[in-house]
Amino acid sequence: MRLATPEDKNLVVGILTDAFLDNKSVNYLIPADRRHKSRVRALMEYSFNVCFASGKVLISDDASAVALISFLLFVVSGRG
Repeated sequence: MRLATPEDKNLVVGILTDAFLDNKSVNYLIPADRRHKSRVRALMEYSFNVCFASGKVLISDDASAVALISFLLFVVSGRG
């Protein structure tokens, strides 16, 4: 595996989009309409951007698989 570069964004987003088009969790959130694929792609672009900025994006040696790692820690604070 190797670290992705900004030039790899379209490759990574394409792999992720194809992988998650039929994912039940993603499809629960994103309507199954004529814009479904573009909406899934936008979600994958967001995921790439977050992980590239504050984590790691890895690509397999044969460029057929990717891994996104996020180091963000979300703290939720609620009031009463």
